[in-house]
Amino acid sequence: MARRLSPIVGAVSLSTPCSLAVGCATAVLLAACSSPPPAPLAPRSAPPRAPAGPHTASLAAGGRSRATLDVVTGATLLTIRAAALGAGGPLLRASTPAGDPPPLLREDDADGTSPAGEDPLVTLSAKNASAVTVTLNAAVSWQLDLAGGTSRTVADLRGGQVAGISLTAGAGVIDLALPRPRGRVPVQLGAGASQFCSACPAGSRSG
Repeated sequence: MARRLSPIVGAVSLSTPCSLAVGCATAVLLAACSSPPPAPLAPRSAPPRAPAGPHTASLAAGGRSRATLDVVTGATLLTIRAAALGAGGPLLRASTPAGDPPPLLREDDADGTSPAGEDPLVTLSAKNASAVTVTLNAAVSWQLDLAGGTSRTVADLRGGQVAGISLTAGAGVIDLALPRPRGRVPVQLGAGASQFCSACPAGSRSG
């Protein structure tokens, strides 16, 4: 007797949702894979460098009332002035522009200090510097020995104390302004200068 097969109902309709689900998942996967990669982060630029400041050197006053400054190297411009640096301020301060060699200050004794009240010899050098600016403590009496040649030397010492000045190297222009002297103040010009200008306070005499 022949076997009768029962018809399969819904075979096609049962498989259809699976096919659609697989197809949708594939579409989503392809869409995710085909999205463009994120843009690379822009590199961070380094912050701008602050411009270099001038070079400065100083020495402690240490209670001294007298001092001698010996400038041993030349410069295109040497500027010397006196200022009230305060009771606890430095004996003197020297500076050169940024990009120039720094100034070097040295005392005459080996350990860098002198007893209070003693007259120290301070040597200033700044080889190949284009400009050197020196600020002297106005509470100290100064002997200045300028042994480095310059194109121009400007020494405005009004308001300070000067015991004497010796210029032993040539200069194109020397512009000197002196404070009111306490007694006789020798000014020695031991080298040539194309132009020498001197301003003395009223009541003082030269010679």
